[in-house]
Amino acid sequence: MPPNSVRHARLIRDTNLFATAAQVGVTMRKEAPVLFRQLEYFVAVAQEQHFGRAAKKCHVSQPTLSAAIAKLERELDVTLIERGHSFVGLTPEGERLLTWA
Repeated sequence: MPPNSVRHARLIRDTNLFATAAQVGVTMRKEAPVLFRQLEYFVAVAQEQHFGRAAKKCHVSQPTLSAAIAKLERELDVTLIERGHSFVGLTPEGERLLTWA
């Protein structure tokens, strides 16, 4: 765990949903709202198991979707998706977030 990370219950804010970081088992590096759209993109990738198809499903470009998920991972200070040359799978933290989302 990076030294500047502090495990505590902070609100993750999106459009209409509220949960604490502790509920999904993650640590937040800084106060930053997790947008509903980032969660929507994450769920689409988990369902499609392919970044390109998930982007098409969300009506955005693949780089836009990838950047949003990377930003979500930075804000939560955790890797959610195992990546190789393509989608490999969800990390345990990604599985917990998917259950919540």
